[in-house]
Amino acid sequence: MRSISAEVRTLVEKMNSRAKELGMNDTVFKNCNGLDEEGHITSAYDVALMSRELTKHEKIFDYTSIWLDNLRGGKTQIVNTKTGTTNDAGCCMSATATRGDVSLISVVLGCKTGKERFADAAALLDYGFANVSVKELTLPEDMPKSIEVNGGMTDSVKLECKVSSKIVVDKGNGAKITTEIDLPDKIDAPVEKNRKIGTLTYLVNSKKVQSFDICAGDSVQKTSFGALLEYVFASLISL
Repeated sequence: MRSISAEVRTLVEKMNSRAKELGMNDTVFKNCNGLDEEGHITSAYDVALMSRELTKHEKIFDYTSIWLDNLRGGKTQIVNTKTGTTNDAGCCMSATATRGDVSLISVVLGCKTGKERFADAAALLDYGFANVSVKELTLPEDMPKSIEVNGGMTDSVKLECKVSSKIVVDKGNGAKITTEIDLPDKIDAPVEKNRKIGTLTYLVNSKKVQSFDICAGDSVQKTSFGALLEYVFASLISL
């Protein structure tokens, strides 16, 4: 690595750390400008992961939509060429588009020309919109609403499972969404509210795609003389 300032080195370290957090396992940043440098590498999949994270912040579209702007009261003019091009990487591009409730990201690397880059990115997006759809996950009808509790002040506790997610499925393969519920027959007291009791798993054509925790919706004390006395006292107060 060529000589860089301490500030830039710190930034590069943070970039690599964040990349690992996002699962960009094929990426190593050696600089923060994106120019060619030995060991400075990434993959189309990793760029897609990074792009997906960026698109969560709506402000990014303000920057990507700017072609010409002025700084320092008009003394400096900047032009956003959006080239994405270096000698080693070729012409590259990450593009996103939305149709209805489907948002897709396409990444192309190593194109020979800018025209080819835009055409390939558009073709990937068109292919995606033609072949995938989004399904919202909902709780299955056979989801238990409670579970039996042994040795508790109440003989059962309600169950909660927060499912708020969507999955992408292929339009053409007759995608079948099924669920698997992993729960014990009963649990022992004491039970703390929000304690994980089991797991709800969603499958598409028998392949696991997403799981959610099934948790206790309330607390249940273990039966004891003190707990019984407290229960009786609370009952008398409520009369």
